[in-house]
Amino acid sequence: QRQMCIRDSAQIVVGNGSDELIELLLRLVRPDDRGRGVCEILSCPPTFGMYTFYGGTDGIPVREIPRDAGFGVDVEAIAAVCAADPRPRILFLASPNNPDGGPLPDDQLERLLGLPLLVVLDEAYVEFGGPSRASQVAQRDNLVVLRTFSKWAGLAGMRIGYGVCPSRLAELLLKLKSPYNVNGPAQAAALVTLQDAQTALD
Repeated sequence: QRQMCIRDSAQIVVGNGSDELIELLLRLVRPDDRGRGVCEILSCPPTFGMYTFYGGTDGIPVREIPRDAGFGVDVEAIAAVCAADPRPRILFLASPNNPDGGPLPDDQLERLLGLPLLVVLDEAYVEFGGPSRASQVAQRDNLVVLRTFSKWAGLAGMRIGYGVCPSRLAELLLKLKSPYNVNGPAQAAALVTLQDAQTALD
């Protein structure tokens, strides 16, 4: 695990793959008839398609802000959307991105965190091109980092991932998710994988 430094287990929510955590986040923040929740999802294609898919299944409008010719995130366009309408939004960014493998630069992340956004960094490929931002979650109330065992650990069929969230958000997600969503073999495989990784570092 690259640059992981999470000292508070209350920040971690384990899921049936990081896909489940995407869907749980959207169920938690989707708009209601009292005006609460986010007004829309922001996605920056080309990127992982499930952000848009789950937006459709949860009835949340999706606004796509395309990446530039070098696959960079158009931060100015995102900032302009927020300036025109400051209602809260949820922004999904894969870092490194799929399909180009480019990480989100630090200065861009800092700018995005200053906007009325819940920024969700999907770090499915971070072991192949980090660094991870998971250690920054403790200092931010609008940053979520998603991790998966599918890629670096080869456990795609086991369906296990986790989110590193602000403690209050993690508490709400734990109330929302099924208590039996991760099966026993997946839990055992993940624990052995982490033990092996630690042994390799020792």
